[in-house]
Amino acid sequence: MKRHLLVYLLLSAMTVGVSAQSNLIVDQIIAAPTLSFGQAAFLAISAVEDVNNSFDIAGASKAVAEKSWGFKEVNADQKINLGEYCYLLMQAFKLPAGMWYSLFPGSRYGLREFQYLGFVGQNSWPDEELSGELALRIIGKILTYNEAKE
Repeated sequence: MKRHLLVYLLLSAMTVGVSAQSNLIVDQIIAAPTLSFGQAAFLAISAVEDVNNSFDIAGASKAVAEKSWGFKEVNADQKINLGEYCYLLMQAFKLPAGMWYSLFPGSRYGLREFQYLGFVGQNSWPDEELSGELALRIIGKILTYNEAKE
């Protein structure tokens, strides 16, 4: 445990100056009562790829549109709902999918996969509004899930 803490502290100290802009963006996301597509894209891309200090919300939206994740020409300021966010994260993290998601990939079955995996509550709906805090909690659960698989 002490070794993990030491490694974490060293990595944090090394990245303080590099990630100042990213920290400001994450602070804005946490405070957001409803998440925009650009903010969701920023979280998804940042969680799965190494990004540089100049990476921002507009760049994240553009990066998601360029990938073959099923999102074409989405406005970064457009609100994203829980189902769309789950679908975005299914694509970004390449999470295992059940039969229905494999047959009909999209927000409805993306959310169902997240309910099954325990990332969101069983009473969640695809068109539910998504806060920044909930979005970060979901990513935390995915990272914990992926770490447990390794």
